[in-house]
Amino acid sequence: MEHYFINKGQLKTSHEGLMLGNGSLGAVIYGENKLTISLDLINLWDKRFPNEFYDKDFNYPYMSKCIKDNNIKELYRLFDDCYSHSYPTKINACRLLTNIDINDDSVFKICFDNGIFSFTNKETNINGYISIEKDIFVINSNKKIKFDFQMSKYFYKPLSERGLDYHYTEEYTDNDGFNYILIKMYHRKRFYVLYKEIRTNNGYKYYFTVIKDKSVSYGKKEIDNYITNEKLHKQENARFWKQYYKESNIVTPDKDINDLYIKGLYFFACNSNKKYPMTLHGVWTSNNDLLPPWKSDLHNDINVEMTYDSYFKTGHFAQGKVLVDYLYSIRKNFKHFAKHFMKSKGLLIPGVMSQDGKPLGGWPQYALSPMVSIWPLKAFDDYYRYSGDLNFLKKKSYYFFKETEKCISKYLIKDKDGFLMNNFHSSPEFYENEDKSIFKNQTNFEITMLRYLYETLIDYSHILNKDDSYYKSQLSLIRDYFRDDNKLLMVSKDISFDHSHRHFSHMLMYKNLKLVNPYKYKELIRNDINNLVSYGTDQWVGFSFVEASGLYSYINNGEESYKNLKIFTEAYVHPNGFHMNMDYKHLGYSSINCYVMTLEANIGFISSLADMLVSDNFNIVTLFPSIPELFKKEGTYFEKLRIKNNVMVSGYIKDNKIQWFKIFKNDGKFTINLFNNINDRLKLSIDGKDVIINSKLNETIPFKEVREIFYENSNQ
Repeated sequence: MEHYFINKGQLKTSHEGLMLGNGSLGAVIYGENKLTISLDLINLWDKRFPNEFYDKDFNYPYMSKCIKDNNIKELYRLFDDCYSHSYPTKINACRLLTNIDINDDSVFKICFDNGIFSFTNKETNINGYISIEKDIFVINSNKKIKFDFQMSKYFYKPLSERGLDYHYTEEYTDNDGFNYILIKMYHRKRFYVLYKEIRTNNGYKYYFTVIKDKSVSYGKKEIDNYITNEKLHKQENARFWKQYYKESNIVTPDKDINDLYIKGLYFFACNSNKKYPMTLHGVWTSNNDLLPPWKSDLHNDINVEMTYDSYFKTGHFAQGKVLVDYLYSIRKNFKHFAKHFMKSKGLLIPGVMSQDGKPLGGWPQYALSPMVSIWPLKAFDDYYRYSGDLNFLKKKSYYFFKETEKCISKYLIKDKDGFLMNNFHSSPEFYENEDKSIFKNQTNFEITMLRYLYETLIDYSHILNKDDSYYKSQLSLIRDYFRDDNKLLMVSKDISFDHSHRHFSHMLMYKNLKLVNPYKYKELIRNDINNLVSYGTDQWVGFSFVEASGLYSYINNGEESYKNLKIFTEAYVHPNGFHMNMDYKHLGYSSINCYVMTLEANIGFISSLADMLVSDNFNIVTLFPSIPELFKKEGTYFEKLRIKNNVMVSGYIKDNKIQWFKIFKNDGKFTINLFNNINDRLKLSIDGKDVIINSKLNETIPFKEVREIFYENSNQ
């Protein structure tokens, strides 16, 4: 079955358009009156830094002093205002305005299976793609197209008007069929957008690229080399997409859910496939004449977690590894941050950072909190747990955890009861950026992060046969979570959760970091989720519903898991798949006014859907742990979803019975504990031999050192 988005008539804005990408180069095709193409390059950044970053007091000790002295004005002047400047920021490349009319007969189409778009009207037939290997965008047309370069207005606006104050651009046409534009930036920085036109037997071909930090002759050579080997590159494109979708598969009775799942997979491949990890907007930076929302930076909190929270379940390790490999490659910048900003040892990943790992500030109680900096370590832990790569653990994951602990331990202090805590307190993003967002007492977010850090270091120490006594000592000094008289999670020691909010940062110990066993404490977790939703969804954004779905799956509530994914699909997502943050159809789910495309919830959607089909929590694997009655009755199928150590699971349920499942590993043996939600007496094929298992329903069956477990309902 092929997967398309088709639109007849106008696509007025880029966030409604057809999207292409290869992890480096991106394009969005849309148009209201004339066909328009937005071009982007993942590493196209204005890297200038505001004056605050050069201030002698721009460091953590001084920031902590401002908080301690309640000098909020100075805190915001130095550590918050720095984010309000035009730079540093991600920037888009340009718009290409064409002479192609859009009318009622115009048809926009993109195939998510192979990344090929098309546009047709009565006179025009256009199609194209972005090469998965090279940063080349190819367009085939039956008629000559006139392209006009148009830069976003913010390039030329003065800094005082939220612009970048670039002075001018230069356009060129040469005798070799190349047209290009030179954009002069700052400090002699520049980039080029260029294309070549070639006449063919059937019409015209156009080859585009964006060149940064290199000469225009380099770009010309890249295009000419691509043209010479175009057949091979097209074959590689086809091979890549075919292999990418073969890694795993999910099919439910809900076509809208299936459709958004495929789109999410497509978005991930388009945005995390080369050197640089995926940001808020990936290779589709907004092109509406305003600076990109949130600088299109890396928010190393829920945004990055959701963006990289599904690849290890769907088996797309090559794309997921882009994040951890890149973070490791710029570790010197994190050591610099620890030394010069934190005034400490080790390393630290800033909570909000530029592409090269520099801190950006803004809402400093989160962006510059060492507690938030523990969160991105989960990316390393996830990759190790699901790949089972011991060398990765030794070289990268353990290193980042250990060096982060070195940095933040300097600022851990003891409360009056002798428990460890950070030297100031916050919980993303409760009370937004108000004065009271800096809490007077320790928060559950802080406790969660410290527990995750030390529990992981203890586990790593055991695996690597290292001394864990220090980490155990530190863990013993971290208190349990704050709960009220009704045993409900609080936000902090003295503040209850009592209002609708988009972030659930007070309860990250559940499905996000999995520190609380859902088999043992299901009722406790259920009460906390009930309390969360009791205040309504008025202040939720799109990703809140994706998060809520995952929380419900954690306690095996399939109906609510499904309900929240359906709300997300129906209220927060454009027909092309782009998540728009707000309830833009005004269906009544929330009142937040934030009509901005971001990609994290699209990828988080995949993770929450996978969690409904198979879970691997606290060394217990459950098949179809959290699916609604519709899925059970009408039939739901998944293939090669991953659990820890790259073990693959496939299964099919229909007529309220698990019809078959297969658990296997291609590269060796595995040991798992399988929760029996099937039958009292199971006939299994284990490594090709039939075995009768006399297990009761709701018992856990241990399997040690096996290669494959197969079950078929007809065997009973």
